[in-house]
Amino acid sequence: MSVHGESIGAYRIERETARTRTACTYDATHARLGHPVTLRVMPGAYGFRGAHALFLREADVLGRLRHPGIARAYERGTLPDGRAWFATDRAIGPSLADVITSGARVDALRVVLELAGILEHAHHTGVAHRNLRADAVLCGTEPRGPALRIDDWSQSRELAASPSDATADVHALGVIGFQCLAGVMAFGSGAAALQSRASAADRFPRASRLLTGLLDRLLSRDVGARPSMGDVCEIAGMILERQLRDVAVASGEIADLGERYDRAEMTRVERSRQAAY
Repeated sequence: MSVHGESIGAYRIERETARTRTACTYDATHARLGHPVTLRVMPGAYGFRGAHALFLREADVLGRLRHPGIARAYERGTLPDGRAWFATDRAIGPSLADVITSGARVDALRVVLELAGILEHAHHTGVAHRNLRADAVLCGTEPRGPALRIDDWSQSRELAASPSDATADVHALGVIGFQCLAGVMAFGSGAAALQSRASAADRFPRASRLLTGLLDRLLSRDVGARPSMGDVCEIAGMILERQLRDVAVASGEIADLGERYDRAEMTRVERSRQAAY
C-alpha cells in the first residue's frame, strides 16, 4: 500500500516515507478535514503472537503524553488483512542527524535543554523512550523559532517496570549533545562515547566548560552519578541564563565603549574648530 491516492480509514495516502521491520510510514491527509498526518501501518511480516497489541502500544503511549515536542495520536484502526494502523501529527522537518551531517551549526546547549524538557515530561508521566538518537529527533520550525520533536516511541517502556531506563535516556541525551558539539555523527551507538576516556572538556576546549561538564555527567560510567532529567533541565537552563546574561553584559560594554568613542570624537572635532578660529 504505497500508491498515491489509496486510503486507510478516513485518510488519503500521499506517499510512503519509510519502511522498516516494525512499520510502514506514510504521509497522508484526512479526506474531509484536510488535516495532514503521518500514518504508521504494521508490515505484512509482523505476524507473531501479540504483534497487534505491541504495535499499538506506541499509539497508547502517544495518547498519554501531552507535550509540544511529542506527536499526538489521533486515530487507530485495523485493515481488512488484520494489520493495525494509527495516525499521528505529520512529521515535518529534517532529523537532527541530517542537520548535524550537513555541517550546519547546532547549538548543543539549546538542543540538550529542549530535549531534556520533552523527556522530563515523559519520565514524569512514567514513560522512558529507550531509543533516543539524533535521527529520531525532528527539527521543525515554529513562529518562535526552531522546535525539536522526539519521534519513534516504539521501544518505550514503563519506568515502573524498569526504573534504570531513565538513566539510559540521560546517557543517550549526552551522546546527542556530544554529537552536536563534534559536528559529526560520532559515537552513533553510544558505546564509544561511554568507553572514551577523554572528557568532553578535553575534546572541546573552546566550548563552555559548564556545558562540557554537564555532558560528562550525562555520559558518566557511574550510572548513579548521572543526573535525573529534571536536574538536566534545571542545570542546562541555568547555564543558558548565565550565557545570555554574559552576552547582555558584553553588549552593554560594547555599547558603552561606542558612546564614549562618539563623545571623544565630538570633543576632538569641536577642539579642531576652535583651533581653526
